[in-house]
Amino acid sequence: MLDKDDLRGSTQITSESKANAPLNLVIIALILLAFSLVIWLTLTYGKREERISISFKPFTLKQLLRLDVNIDIKSLSNELKSDELTQICSRVEKIRGLRFTETPSFVEVSEKVLRLYILEEFVEESRTGEIEADRKLLVALGLLSPEEDLVSILLDVLTEQIIGTYNTEEKLITIVKGKNLSELTDELTVAHEVTHALQDQIFNLKEPPLRNDAYTSDTDLAIESLLEGDAMSTMIEYAKTYIEPEVFLRSQLESSEFSPSKLDEAPLYIRKSILFPYEAGLDFVTRLSQQADTHAVNRAFSDPPLSTEQILIPDKYLYQRDNPVSVELQDISETLGKGWKLINEDTMGTFDIKIWFELYDESFASEYVSNGWGGNAVQYYEGPSDGFVVINKFTWDTRTDAEEFYTYFQKMMYKRFDKAKLLEKKDSHYVFQGHGQFFYCGIKGNDTLCVQSNQKVQIEKALSKFPEFPVWKAHTPPFFG
Repeated sequence: MLDKDDLRGSTQITSESKANAPLNLVIIALILLAFSLVIWLTLTYGKREERISISFKPFTLKQLLRLDVNIDIKSLSNELKSDELTQICSRVEKIRGLRFTETPSFVEVSEKVLRLYILEEFVEESRTGEIEADRKLLVALGLLSPEEDLVSILLDVLTEQIIGTYNTEEKLITIVKGKNLSELTDELTVAHEVTHALQDQIFNLKEPPLRNDAYTSDTDLAIESLLEGDAMSTMIEYAKTYIEPEVFLRSQLESSEFSPSKLDEAPLYIRKSILFPYEAGLDFVTRLSQQADTHAVNRAFSDPPLSTEQILIPDKYLYQRDNPVSVELQDISETLGKGWKLINEDTMGTFDIKIWFELYDESFASEYVSNGWGGNAVQYYEGPSDGFVVINKFTWDTRTDAEEFYTYFQKMMYKRFDKAKLLEKKDSHYVFQGHGQFFYCGIKGNDTLCVQSNQKVQIEKALSKFPEFPVWKAHTPPFFG
């Protein structure tokens, strides 16, 4: 969990937090009520690829929430034109000190149409196995319960939360009608999406360095946090400059019936992933503005942060640039045996580690361990008899950082499994058994390797491909001590 001190002025989107928010945070509570998650969508029209920014964005493990749809938004929407929209564009230009090269277009769609977009893609990704592969990895890592339906959770949360979108290919801002929010909330929604349109025209959100197929999911999330942090900062300045205080209070009352229950009920990891680009992104952009000159945010679009570590610890971006280390893993399907295949590859970044440890009541370790992150690669293999293997390799900034993870990962195992059994423990590795699964953790220099499987023999097979780490013989008698 992000500390309140780290989230200067940020708050959760819950009815409880709204009721308890001090008056000086009303503006931010209201803003976060209206916006804030952005999904990457790739809309396919012929051979063109389009990227859509949608307030709210759940961006977690690689491509977890990337949606590829084949619906023409314009054919199912109503075009919007008004002096008010033109005025909002002009105000955003003044706040950002940038000017549009062309006026963005606006359309309005119903929530039912939006749900259709999302549902259609979930059906398609279900056919290809992408969503199921993501679900299996999240379950194996303990970030999602086996009984939780990832598709239903995401569909409900996204339909409830999405208020506005910006499409970089069509240069189109879409507003979702029927949310029963206040006029002020609608105005701020437009200001948020107008900011994305301005970002796109000036910095080109579709091209490097803001988009690159070689980026890891952690890098994607870091860049998304820059985009959303800038949009959030612009909205806040918009509200301070153009909205009277009494209007905020009245709007707060008008919007009080809106309670994001689906978001509140979502698993911690999904919920935090959805909020991260907005809360942490706002903090990052605020830090840039405070610690550097007034053009620091604009420069960041040409030299973006490359990890969630840099978003959470801006000094690692601003002063002593600490870029992620590439961690390469080979495909070991043949080593695991006949019928085994690699179905998912991803990256666990600083954000993921924080939530991982927080989920199992290791709040101190959540901050302590994640700060030394250097790089990661994680794989999920599927095999006969419902077998699976997870390979999770980290590289850390220092040997001390590696030792911290090595120590606290063991403690987390005891929290995760109430009857965890230690099978072997030596100076450089240990092995646990819990809930029918086996967990190996080894340390070598600045690297740690975690191997997980529900078939004990597969741990030994997997380790044979990592000779630099201590081996564990599956037939070794249990350790007592």
